[in-house]
Amino acid sequence: MAIIAVAGGSGPVGRSIVDGLVAHGGHKVFVLSRSSRLAKDGVQYLAVDYNDVQGTSSSLETNHVDTVISAMGVVTAEASASQVQLVKAANKSSTTRRFVVSAYDMLHKREQVAHFPMAKYTFETIDELDGTDLEYTRVVNGFFLDYYGMPHWKTHLHPWINFVNVEKKWAVIPGDGSAKANFITTQDMARFIARLMELDKWSKVSSIVADTLSISEVLEIAERVRGTQFNVVHDDLEKLKSGKISLIEKFPDIGASLDEAEKLFASIHYYAGTGAVLVPTEDALNSKFPDIVTKSAEDKRSIGKDEKLAMPGGPGPCRVCKHTWADTLKITILAAEKKAIEEATKSFWRKAATKAVAYAGAFAYAASSSSAASSKSK
Repeated sequence: MAIIAVAGGSGPVGRSIVDGLVAHGGHKVFVLSRSSRLAKDGVQYLAVDYNDVQGTSSSLETNHVDTVISAMGVVTAEASASQVQLVKAANKSSTTRRFVVSAYDMLHKREQVAHFPMAKYTFETIDELDGTDLEYTRVVNGFFLDYYGMPHWKTHLHPWINFVNVEKKWAVIPGDGSAKANFITTQDMARFIARLMELDKWSKVSSIVADTLSISEVLEIAERVRGTQFNVVHDDLEKLKSGKISLIEKFPDIGASLDEAEKLFASIHYYAGTGAVLVPTEDALNSKFPDIVTKSAEDKRSIGKDEKLAMPGGPGPCRVCKHTWADTLKITILAAEKKAIEEATKSFWRKAATKAVAYAGAFAYAASSSSAASSKSK
């Protein structure tokens, strides 16, 4: 049995990983939190301050934690610094021997560091790990499918746009859209991570090869489900490389300045357009755990009863409602349109009622004025 501490375990990706570990069973799971919390659903919480290396190390050691999984959202320099501090704490702990670097996307490479902040942050942590005795790996899985079925799918992820805005029917495509990428559900990713804990030896990169689609194919599926063509803009790769992207004002707020957000989205689109989000197949976890069958964007298979992480709203056919990815997407869209119509109808009647009251008041005033004038004439 592994004793695992998940940093960022209360966040979107971290909660998915914790769910997977608990569903798989056989491990003791802690969540590292910045504040004290009561145990819940078989998970205990450890309050830590990542800036306090000694204190964090003591918490890991006291609870006999042997594996730390970082699921921090490392998209800022501050978050990167916290992850580096966590490595230092894990290295100081006499019980801790393994560390999973927060990645869960494309395979970052050193040549990307100069112009891609997320790659820079990854290697800040790896460089720290290389100076320790900790065994480490980073999970590479491509993009998450969950984003395309929100809010109908059951997912812990926050809304995000990868190329296609299904609800608003627009898309920003890098290059000609022919570049391929891998797409996986957070549930499937978590299943692999739970099994990764069982391996005696880790590779420096733990890749998961799930559904492979070109960016244009993602757009085609979305348009087919919506039954209409989208407003599509194709961005030249050189434009993206320079940090510029079309329709940036329509992308979600990520808590950064517009300039910083544009550079981030442009970088993601640039690398996707060059095929960099295609997950390496060599020594992938799929070959180590062939019994795990990942869900595809248009998977028609039924989910097996023995599948521990089969959840209503997942991107395969739901075990409760039997909807596929395309089905759930369509339901989401229809529900949104129905709600919009209902709101518009309510708004219409509110305005109509307001006008009716105004007309009634005016009529009453006119009637009373006429009556008063008539009385005077008499």
